[in-house]
Amino acid sequence: MNFDVSGIELNWSKYKELAVEKWHRIPRARLDDLQGTAETLIADLAEAVADTYAMSREQAHRDVADWVRDASAKLGAAGERAARARAEAAASLRNLAPVSPAAAKAEAPASPPGRPDPSQGGRVRRVERRDRNHSGLLMLLAVGTGILIGRMLSKRR
Repeated sequence: MNFDVSGIELNWSKYKELAVEKWHRIPRARLDDLQGTAETLIADLAEAVADTYAMSREQAHRDVADWVRDASAKLGAAGERAARARAEAAASLRNLAPVSPAAAKAEAPASPPGRPDPSQGGRVRRVERRDRNHSGLLMLLAVGTGILIGRMLSKRR
């Protein structure tokens, strides 16, 4: 193949939707089963097109090649960049190793935040700001807002 197919593997879900639009007679389950590298995806899709539409393998490969070029243009560069970012984030998450409780305890600072740390020559360790999950507070806020809206609506009647 003489065209760039790197985006098809990273953004297969979007390409699959476009494939369903173009080749609607191919069963959705067969498209859902396709996976692998970009070349494998294209070869398997061409095989599915050839089988479903009773055409030669060469013609199916040409149709799929034209479709990939058109679909790449349709999805645009922004979709490609987003797919690459998702793939890089997933790869970095796979590389993270779970931390054992013993290792976490060993990494914990010896002194509390805001006090001099003897391991750092008496310098004060900065307190890091952390985002916390306030699901209970959000639920209370949602219920309160619902009550206020309910009262406002009941006064209008």
